[in-house]
Amino acid sequence: MDCYKKKINVYSGSVLCDSGLIRFKYKNNICKVSIGRATFLNPICNKIKIPKIEGLIAKTALATEVSVGNNHLVLILNVTYNVALLLGKKLTLRNRFHDSVNVVFIKKIYSNKILLTVFEKGVGVTKSCGSGACAAIAALSSMNKFYLNKLMEVQFLHGRLKVIASLKGNKCNIVSPIMCIYGIANKVFEGSIKL
Repeated sequence: MDCYKKKINVYSGSVLCDSGLIRFKYKNNICKVSIGRATFLNPICNKIKIPKIEGLIAKTALATEVSVGNNHLVLILNVTYNVALLLGKKLTLRNRFHDSVNVVFIKKIYSNKILLTVFEKGVGVTKSCGSGACAAIAALSSMNKFYLNKLMEVQFLHGRLKVIASLKGNKCNIVSPIMCIYGIANKVFEGSIKL
């Protein structure tokens, strides 16, 4: 069996791996990651029925399905950790994608900041999620042009980063913004792996 070595650099702050798979720039502990274009099954948010969960009063929520390389169901719904855990399990398989999804809960919206909780498929509620942040900002941008081309802070249970949904070079296509993440990252490992 042939083994190939590939040099990798791993950064903390937003789990990034410099292996040529994701484009990013790193300077002075600030990292900019270009995720690529967000795509929607339907760019219009619809009201969906919420399964009955103890501790949740809401019966409906605004939701949309967006892909930023992986699929997300984005809901505008203020939830506690426990509700996110229970509701995330139920909603991760309830979508129009052919695969399970991450469920993103936008808890609060301000003019330049959102509070987010993410339930990742196969993992549960996570401390932070870069693709979930991009999906949330893309969803907000599809609802209101106010959020386009605006650097937004995304606050998670643990950690924060900044995201922009840009129409640069694609001014008329609101349904496919280019997503970029900005955040603090520190190099925690450099080495080689056998492939």
